[in-house]
Amino acid sequence: PPPDADGDGFDASVDCDDSDPAIHPGAAEDCDTAADDDCDGVINQASACTVEHCGIVAADEVWDASRLHLVTCAVAVEGASVPVLTIDDGAVISFDPGTGLSVGVGAHGGLLIQGGGVGVLLTSSQSVPTPGDWLGLSVGPAADGVTLGGATLEFGGGNGLGNVAVSGSAPILSDLVLRRSGAHGLHVAGAGSAPSVESCSLEDNVGDGLHVATDGGLWGGGPAASFSGNTSSGNGGYALSLPASGAGQIAANTAASGNGADRARIWGGAVEEDAVWRGLSFPFEVAWNIDLRGANSPALTVLGGAQVLFQAGASLVVGEGQPGALDVQGGVDRVLFGSADAAPAPGAWGGLRLLAGDAGSSVVGLDLEHAGGSSGGITVHDASPLLQDVVVSGSSTHGLHVLGPASAPRLTSFTALDNGGDGLHVDFDSGLDRSGSPSVTGLVASGNAGVALSLPAELVGELAAYLSASGNGIDAVAVIGGPVLTDQIWRPQAVPYRVVDDVYVGGPSAPVLTIEGGVVLQFDGLHTLAVGDASPGGLVVSGGSSPVLFTSAASPPAPGDWTGLTIAAQATVATLEGLTLQYGGGTGIANLIWRDAAGSVTSCSVESSAAWGIHRSNATPTLTDVTYGANALGDLF
Repeated sequence: PPPDADGDGFDASVDCDDSDPAIHPGAAEDCDTAADDDCDGVINQASACTVEHCGIVAADEVWDASRLHLVTCAVAVEGASVPVLTIDDGAVISFDPGTGLSVGVGAHGGLLIQGGGVGVLLTSSQSVPTPGDWLGLSVGPAADGVTLGGATLEFGGGNGLGNVAVSGSAPILSDLVLRRSGAHGLHVAGAGSAPSVESCSLEDNVGDGLHVATDGGLWGGGPAASFSGNTSSGNGGYALSLPASGAGQIAANTAASGNGADRARIWGGAVEEDAVWRGLSFPFEVAWNIDLRGANSPALTVLGGAQVLFQAGASLVVGEGQPGALDVQGGVDRVLFGSADAAPAPGAWGGLRLLAGDAGSSVVGLDLEHAGGSSGGITVHDASPLLQDVVVSGSSTHGLHVLGPASAPRLTSFTALDNGGDGLHVDFDSGLDRSGSPSVTGLVASGNAGVALSLPAELVGELAAYLSASGNGIDAVAVIGGPVLTDQIWRPQAVPYRVVDDVYVGGPSAPVLTIEGGVVLQFDGLHTLAVGDASPGGLVVSGGSSPVLFTSAASPPAPGDWTGLTIAAQATVATLEGLTLQYGGGTGIANLIWRDAAGSVTSCSVESSAAWGIHRSNATPTLTDVTYGANALGDLF
C-alpha cells in the first residue's frame, strides 16, 4: 500500500500533504493558513472561514484577508474610545440585504481600508446580486481619519444615496471602484463635507457617478483640484453633479463616457470664494443662476477649453450686491458659454450679466451662444469689464447691451453674429471705456436683426475706423442723439452713421467734434447736428481727398427729410472742408443754418434743400469753392 509518511492515518493516495499530519481528509480547516487542510481542493472555504459581523464596533478592530466577512446587520464604527476599523488588503466583506457599514455617524470613529495590492471588496451576499442589495458605506460628521484606498464597493446604494455616502466629513478616497449602486456612486451632503477623491472609477450606477448635494462640497484645502484622475462611466444619470462652489475642485484629467449625461451638472447658487473651472473633456451644465459675489470679492477663473452650458433661464451673474470678478482665459482653446438644449434656440438661457459690483472682469476668448433673456447675450450694467476676442451669437435680444451711467467696458475684437436685436447696444445714459480712445476696436457685427451697433453721440468717438458690419437689419451705426461734451473724433466706417435724434456739440469744456474724411452721416427724420447752440462747442469737418456726406436716411431720399446742420452763436470753431450737405431744410430754413458765428466753408457742396442751401443770420462765414444745386428757395440767404 502507499506509504503514510506523516503517520496521520491517511496514506499518500488520499493525503494531499503527506508531510504534515495536520493535513488530511476530514481535518478541520485552519483559516489562518493558506493550506487545503481537509484535502477537499478548496483553501479556507467560506463555510469554515466566514466571520459574521453585527452591531457596534466600539474598539479598534482588524478585518483581515484570512477569513471571509459577512455583515448580517448594520455595523457602526463609533464609541467613546474613537475606535478604528482597519480592513486589510485582500479582505472580502459581504453584506446581507438591508445592512450597511457606518463610521462616525452617532459618535466618533475611524475607518482605514488598505487595499494597495490585491484590493478589498465590499459587495452583496446574494448569489445573484443587484444594485441596492445593501445600504452602502456611510461616513458621518464624527468620522475621524477615514482613508479608503484600493477597494471595490458594489451593489450598495440601498440607502438611496450611494455606495459611499459622505455627510459632514472629509475622508480621503483613492483608487476606489464604486459600481452598480442602486443610487449614486459617491454621494456627498451636509455642511463640512469635504472629501478628497483621487483615481477612482464610478461605474454603472443607477444615478450619478458623483452626486454632491447643494449643501455639500469637496476638499478645497490647496491650490490643486481635489477631484483628480477620476473616471465616471456608464451611470444612469450625470457623470457628476455638484454645487457651483465645488466645481472648481474638478481636475482637467477627469473623464466621462457612456453616462445618461456626459456632463458635470452645476446646481448653481453663490460662488463666494476664488475658484478655477478647468477645461474638461466634457461640458459643465448649469441648472440655475450662478451668483459670483461675496465679501472677499471672489474671482472665478474659467480656463481655455471649458464648455459651460446653461439650462433654460439660468444666467451667470457677476457682482450683484457684492463684489466679484470673472476671468475667462480662452486662447487657442476657446471657452464656450452656451445652451444645454440639444437643439438650442435664441434666448435658451439668460446670458452673462456683469453688474455694479463687478471687480474688473476680464473676458478673453469666449464664444457665447443662444442667450438673451430680457437684455442681451452679455449685459454690462454699471460695470467696466474687458471684453476681448469675444463672439456673441444667436441671442434673442442684443449681442451686447450696455446700460447704466457707471458702465465703461473696453471692447477689443468683439464680434456679434445673428442676434435678435442690435449687435452692440449702448443705452443713452451709459458709457464705454474712455481711458484711451478709441476703446472699441476690431468690432464685427453681422446678421443681427437690428442695427450693427447703437450708441449715444458722446460715445461715437470711441469707435475705431472701419469696423465691419454686414447683413444686419440696418447696416449702420445708430447715433441715438444727445450732447457731445468732450473733444472727440468721428472716424469713417464701412457703413454710415445713422442719426436718430438731435445731436448737440457743446458743454462746459467747449468740446470740439472732428469728423474725418469718408464719414457718412444719415439723418433719420427731422433731426439736426447743432454746434454751439446752448453752450460753447466747435466742429471741424476734414473732408479733403475723402469727402464727408451729411444726407437723408430715407430711401429714396427727398428734400426736407432732415433739419440741417446748425452753426450757432457759441460755436468756438466751425471749419467745414470737403463736406456735401443734401436733402435738409425740413424746418423750412436750410441745409446749413449759420447764425451769430464766424467760420469757413471750403470745397463743399450744398444741394437738394427743401428751403435755402445756406441760411446766414448775423453771420459772415468765409465761403470758398462752394457749389450748389437744386435748393428750393435758393442757394444763399
